[in-house]
Amino acid sequence: MNNKKIKYGFIVATSSSILILLDWFSKKYALEFWPEKTVLNTGIAFSIPIPNILMIVLTPLLIGYASHIIIKQIGANKSSLAICSLLISGGLGNLFDRLIRGGVVDFISIWIWPSFNFADIYLTSAAFLLILNYGKITRTNKT
Repeated sequence: MNNKKIKYGFIVATSSSILILLDWFSKKYALEFWPEKTVLNTGIAFSIPIPNILMIVLTPLLIGYASHIIIKQIGANKSSLAICSLLISGGLGNLFDRLIRGGVVDFISIWIWPSFNFADIYLTSAAFLLILNYGKITRTNKT
């Protein structure tokens, strides 16, 4: 394994760990100081009902597969590292909630939008960055 791969792995692991901690402590803070604002979401996005055990099994598989594809298709650059960090952070942040609490704690509520949390923001940001980098993915596939 070369130094570049070790460096990239360290960057993704460190940034993911920091983001997961931010998500975890924000949920803990919300539960402690604003319990009336928190919602335990046992489904997925928009509370679509999916069995919790299915999400617990699928989440690590989807994170690993998606991260592999992102690095392979975009290449190891700042964009792919950011996308992977956000994807890992969001997926694991919500997975830890599912394992510990039986669902995901949502506490950010904006107007008519469904409640969400920092992990959801990470996942949405990763999806947005993937869309922005779509051209790089298609160019890589054509060569």
